[in-house]
Amino acid sequence: MPYQQSERVSAYLVTLHEKLLAFYRKVKHGNVDELLKSQTQGYIQAGIVLSVLDHQSARACMEKAHFEIFQQTIDERLEYKQYKQDLLLALDSDDDGFLDQPAITRTNKSVAQP
Repeated sequence: MPYQQSERVSAYLVTLHEKLLAFYRKVKHGNVDELLKSQTQGYIQAGIVLSVLDHQSARACMEKAHFEIFQQTIDERLEYKQYKQDLLLALDSDDDGFLDQPAITRTNKSVAQP
């Protein structure tokens, strides 16, 4: 018996979620799997082309899986990574200007840092 339309959409979304979780788990452990990344992006694009999801719902799926793995939104994690990069750059270049700022104003506002 063939899937009903809603069952197909549900199966697609479950598989997309699993693919995103697998990708983010690897990223969390420092291993960006380019093949898995490309496959996941292709899977998302296929869902958009087939009108199973739109860009907004694709972003929502990515956010949900990202939060499950990192306990942060994508934007919060990017903000933390930028802060970390700025801090390391300041330390490497002996730039006391960054470090002279009160810690409360230069501290990343994210709660959980991976």
